[in-house]
Amino acid sequence: LNTIMGFARLAEDSPDMDSAALPPAVLKDLRHIYDNAEHLLRVINDLLDLSRAEIDELDLYPEMIDTRPFLEQVFHSIADAAVSAGQVAWQLALPERLPMLQADPLRMRQILPNLLNNAQKFTGAGEIVLGAEVAPPSLHVWVQDTGAGIPADQQERIFEPFVTADRADRRPEGIGLGLSVTRRLVALHHGSMRLESQPGQGSIFHVYLPLPSLS
Repeated sequence: LNTIMGFARLAEDSPDMDSAALPPAVLKDLRHIYDNAEHLLRVINDLLDLSRAEIDELDLYPEMIDTRPFLEQVFHSIADAAVSAGQVAWQLALPERLPMLQADPLRMRQILPNLLNNAQKFTGAGEIVLGAEVAPPSLHVWVQDTGAGIPADQQERIFEPFVTADRADRRPEGIGLGLSVTRRLVALHHGSMRLESQPGQGSIFHVYLPLPSLS
């Protein structure tokens, strides 16, 4: 997959043999190849992380993170690439200042995109919001959407491996690893997650991460 992604990116960035730009249709196909390979790579990494978690070998390498710019960067990496045809508004709800956070930046780049991608998957129109606030002794981060919502009897099951939310109007999407891995990663940070959702009214995934002590 890394080879496929590398050659797709190289071809996309390079002119053809006549030094002319590649046709738009070819560029679109290359982007499609790259995006799908990237998706498969995320699935493989989730499977590996789930396996490591089962034997308590999922490690963290925490460091101090400048929270607000970090959240902005992760948000735009998903929102700017989202294909929403103008039907979904992506919003940031961040205060001007947020405290530093001690966390593994690589794992945080799994937690937040998993939640944002999950919101995008089930939101055909409306809005998706990434927000944060200080809620001592935690940093409260949430992802809110106006999508299909999740019935009460499924709200705990969707955190189990290989379980996806049932939808009467469409086939299940994904293989049901993202939320399971996300909750495990949050727990490794000594944090917690909870879900608020009602069918037809959207969902809010709340993440609470401990703030570093003054020492």
